[in-house]
Amino acid sequence: DESDGVVGDGLGVYEVTVEPLADGIYDIFVQLEDTAGNISEDSEALNVTIDTLAPQRPTIDLRDIDDTGRNDMDDTTIGDPLLTVGEVNVRYSAELDQRVIIKDGETVIDDFIFDAAQDATDGGATDLFGQRLIDFVANAVAFGIPAEGAHPISVEVFDVAGNRSAQSEELLITVDFTPPAAPSIPDLNASSDTGMFNDDNVTATQEAHFVGTAEANSHIRIYATPISGALPAGVLGVPQLVGEGVVRSDESDGDGTDGLGVWEVTIEPLEDAIYEITAEVEDKAGNISQLSEALTMEVDTYKPNTPYLDLIAASDSGRHDEDNVTNDNTPTFTMSTQDDPNDPTHLIAANYKFRLYVRPEAAAVGVTGEELLLYSSFADFADFTALDFLQRTVQQLPDGYHNFKLEVEDRAGNISDDYLLDVIIDTQAYQG
Repeated sequence: DESDGVVGDGLGVYEVTVEPLADGIYDIFVQLEDTAGNISEDSEALNVTIDTLAPQRPTIDLRDIDDTGRNDMDDTTIGDPLLTVGEVNVRYSAELDQRVIIKDGETVIDDFIFDAAQDATDGGATDLFGQRLIDFVANAVAFGIPAEGAHPISVEVFDVAGNRSAQSEELLITVDFTPPAAPSIPDLNASSDTGMFNDDNVTATQEAHFVGTAEANSHIRIYATPISGALPAGVLGVPQLVGEGVVRSDESDGDGTDGLGVWEVTIEPLEDAIYEITAEVEDKAGNISQLSEALTMEVDTYKPNTPYLDLIAASDSGRHDEDNVTNDNTPTFTMSTQDDPNDPTHLIAANYKFRLYVRPEAAAVGVTGEELLLYSSFADFADFTALDFLQRTVQQLPDGYHNFKLEVEDRAGNISDDYLLDVIIDTQAYQG
């Protein structure tokens, strides 16, 4: 009588451990039998659920819209585009009234009950999936976990009976909201830099090949901005996306620790003009770098117009100074050229190289042989020249018929059509 704490009320406390019960729902009631064998009526029933099974293993995934960058399946993100950087929404599974725990590594970052309101957060009110915000920037303050970097996110649930599920498969979310550094200035590959020099950025190749370095494994985009040339109105000064590619691994630049890789891109065909070539990269999370410094280059596919070669009047002796018959065996010629339609849009003003040859004496009647170079403006100036008119005296030549050939090559390597001039040299006095 004293066990219930009230002496004299005729009541005492009882405790009974029952035999093992299988999982299920039970009504538990008691009967009392006194010492004389009298049995009481049944007590009111207590409804008890026995549940010893662990809950189903939950799942967790990053929403596609939150998986920023070019690939929405790589779990690399800046953060939800509609929120601030470092905030993402994850979609998880659970059953009603379960306790849900979300962890970053071994740190619990969220703990809540999955109820009907939570079930509706992913847009489906009865699908047993919910959506939960993870703020990695706030968690850096609250838990000391750096916001940027890899986060092994997992979820586990506890049912009402306290049974714990297996932990979900880890969702490795990489948070990156720092833009990559600008790529190196694009470099016109030597194989695309046509002409005598493979480093002057003047080319006759319209589908040019560029190389450079940038953040490893990022996506590279090449832009061409025409700054001079015979192009339609509204084109000059407007950047055009002309090529894309993928930056290779960190080892590709020869240094496996600098985070940089080599890229190579062959661009779409460009019209003849002068361009500024720039590049930008986008990392896996979708951060975009600033534009690189610009490479100024020229595309020139037009060969110079057919040049003109003329024996000057002072060298054209005799009664007629236009018949190209002379007794001057060191004749003087004028050479001229023009480069329409590109002129005057050249990147480098010194754009011409004149070459004057004398061909085999009987070339006109089909006899072949080696041409003799009489004059090269490149040897004269040690470079290309901006002059489009030259006058030069050539070496002493023997008497006879001579077939002269003039050609002009521009800096891009385009060579004009030949201009041919027949000259007769006769230094022998008439023997009457």
